[in-house]
Amino acid sequence: MGYIKRLRKTLSDHGIPFDRKRFNPHITLVRKASYNKGLPAVSIHDKEMMVERISLRRSDRGNTG
Repeated sequence: MGYIKRLRKTLSDHGIPFDRKRFNPHITLVRKASYNKGLPAVSIHDKEMMVERISLRRSDRGNTG
């Protein structure tokens, strides 16, 4: 089983909703920013990975999401 199928199965097994469209790995920097509420606490564990390329993309939400 490929990593995408394993990821989807794990999310599903834990009741975590996810988009079923084709997976495009990415990091969302800001979505619906509201600075007066403060930033949520985030815990990031030490991990390493090799990155060969970084692309920046702007995404504007429309009527369909």
